[in-house]
Amino acid sequence: MNYLMGIDLGTSSLKSVIMERDGKIIAISTCKYDVSSPQPGHMEQDPEIWWLACVKTIRECLHKSSVEAQEIASLSFSGQMHGLILLDEKKELIRPAILHNDARSDVEVEALYALLGREHVLNHLMNPIFTGSQLASLYWMKKNETDRFRRIRYILSPKDYLLFRLTGVISTDYSDASATLLYDMKEKCWWKRALDCIDISPEFLSPVRESTFPAGKISHAAEKETGLSTQTIVCVGGGDQIMQALGNGVFNPGMATVTIGSSGQIFIPADRPVGNPDFNMHTFCGAQEDLWFSMGAILSAGLSLKWVGNLLGEDDFVKLGRKAEKVPAGSKGLIFLPYLNGERTPHMNPLLRGGFLGLSMETKADDLIRAVMEGVSFALREAMETCTQVVPAPVKWIASGGGTHSATWMQILANILDKPLYISKVRENAAVGAAITGGVGAGIYDSLKKGCGEVVSYHLNPVVPDPEKVKLYEELYQIFKEVNTANTKELERLAQMQRRSGDA
Repeated sequence: MNYLMGIDLGTSSLKSVIMERDGKIIAISTCKYDVSSPQPGHMEQDPEIWWLACVKTIRECLHKSSVEAQEIASLSFSGQMHGLILLDEKKELIRPAILHNDARSDVEVEALYALLGREHVLNHLMNPIFTGSQLASLYWMKKNETDRFRRIRYILSPKDYLLFRLTGVISTDYSDASATLLYDMKEKCWWKRALDCIDISPEFLSPVRESTFPAGKISHAAEKETGLSTQTIVCVGGGDQIMQALGNGVFNPGMATVTIGSSGQIFIPADRPVGNPDFNMHTFCGAQEDLWFSMGAILSAGLSLKWVGNLLGEDDFVKLGRKAEKVPAGSKGLIFLPYLNGERTPHMNPLLRGGFLGLSMETKADDLIRAVMEGVSFALREAMETCTQVVPAPVKWIASGGGTHSATWMQILANILDKPLYISKVRENAAVGAAITGGVGAGIYDSLKKGCGEVVSYHLNPVVPDPEKVKLYEELYQIFKEVNTANTKELERLAQMQRRSGDA
């Protein structure tokens, strides 16, 4: 049994990879799907779609690689974080998953602060309460979907549903547990005060393990559906940010990642959990019990480019990058606010909305594309600055996510952050990070450090900031922040109008 499998459950697609011990990927399969928005601000997916994508990509990987199922030593997961999956007493789905970028529970967030107390939230959760977290979504259900709420018996995070379907085992890891906002970061247990507040029994929550923990093996039912062997070890895995960091060789302080996926993240490992009294960034657990990280998150990174691309009839990110490359830095005086469904770091405001400012009769479609890339990069800089006010600034930055496929976007990002950006030679970092955790669980690697050392290397030359562009973007960044501050109330009012129109 010489091969490792990693499964990356994202917001817009699921990817499976089979790799050798040294990280060489011998098969990859991707299945795309959409997010459902039944009402303005509501973001959902049917977990059954994830399972069908999981089955499809596993079978395709086995076929492409010609690897025998019994040669797969282990399998593990990377998963979109915060989402809410609910099972009843028969372990059947109660409703579609409420996703991390859902904004329906803004009223409940304020109510939860009042019920729990901000000091208690800071001391135990060490995070702001935000829409799209399991805590806020469950409280919304309690108030708005009482019949469904009464049926809850199991509460899972997204990748844990795939673990359940493959093994029959219900479990989670430290990173996803802390991301639910139901987990006491200091006491390392489910927080009773929060559970009591929303009338949830602790029995409904999963056992919490390290990401490398071997939860079980492929069940006979899953063997029939996927073609995998019942001898393959299945490990718990972790949240997508933990796994992408491992797939980029980042797990110790001093290094960090900046990710442009569907959403965007600043990921900074820490040697201790760091609470933030301003409640505008995140602190979560890492892949092992005594690892942590600080994170800034923006909700619409790649989603913003996908949105403008759909409007313009182009869905290929590489082609969009080539169009943006033709436009001078600054997009001819155009600024884009990438708040298509609210924002987290540093605003923590589900009612923020996006916009273009500086439009003129001379504005062309390509200008819009570049402005989106720049706006997302400005938002990531704001998230980076928020994090580094609380934790030490890293000395080396690794760029990650689908955005790395666009050389134009990477140069824009390096200029706006004013940081050299290294890019890993590893493809599909999150899936590879998951495979590394499975390799540790199966005894292929002695530790995460040794697994990353065997698998991860970087392109020799980083993407280096252009000093002249850095100066230009510094001025535009200040305008970006001022425009948002000046228009926040108006953007919130427009969001409320959107919701009223959706209810009509």
